Amino acid sequence: MATLLPFSAAHAALCTPGHYSSTGSDPCATAPVGTYVNSAGATSVTLAPVGRYVPTSGATTSIPAPVGS
Repeated sequence: MATLLPFSAAHAALCTPGHYSSTGSDPCATAPVGTYVNSAGATSVTLAPVGRYVPTSGATTSIPAPVGS
């Protein structure tokens, strides 16, 4: 008979790009508008830098802001 091991964060799926959590694994939250997450297993979001923006949630990168905006 197989022995069942207790579930741990080591067995949880990593958050995908565009998502994050305090542990970097499930359950994950979607990066909000104005932020992005460009790697798997992220524990925080990145704010769009000056001159760039993020118009949608779940983004994996920021985009250049239009000139004069």
